[in-house]
Amino acid sequence: MKRVVFALVLLVATTLGSAQAQLQVPKLTPEQERTAVAAMERLRSPVTPFHTVDMCPSVPALRDTIRLAAAQGMTTEQIVEDVVARYGEEVRLLPKRSGVGLLAWIATPLLLLAGAVLVFVRLRRGQETLAAVGERQEESDLTEEERDRLAAALRDWERSGEVEP
Repeated sequence: MKRVVFALVLLVATTLGSAQAQLQVPKLTPEQERTAVAAMERLRSPVTPFHTVDMCPSVPALRDTIRLAAAQGMTTEQIVEDVVARYGEEVRLLPKRSGVGLLAWIATPLLLLAGAVLVFVRLRRGQETLAAVGERQEESDLTEEERDRLAAALRDWERSGEVEP
């Protein structure tokens, strides 16, 4: 029984290997190669999502399929849409500029703008607070005698060597 299972696994593996070997990509013109590379750069690898298809070592068959589509005259947009139709919207590197994808294009700059406004408001409030503290320090409740004693104590402390003048 083990031999039969092994033979079946071996048969399937060799059949799949020969099927992949049958995909022959013709020699592409420079324009067709540019189209294929542009499509690969706009697609995320379905195997390793942190790579684009042109960088991922795990998807040579997908790269060959894209090159074959370019050789057949498909445009970059058509190739991208074909791959997205087969693998799902998550392989698209950048969201579409329509429908739900438009939300990502609009929300990102709006969030950056809101963050910049928030930082600006916080900095302004901080400056106002510092100015108010400075005014309060000038309106100190210390008498002239207390200020003289404080100045003398600070001079003694500086002379003691515990702090550099």
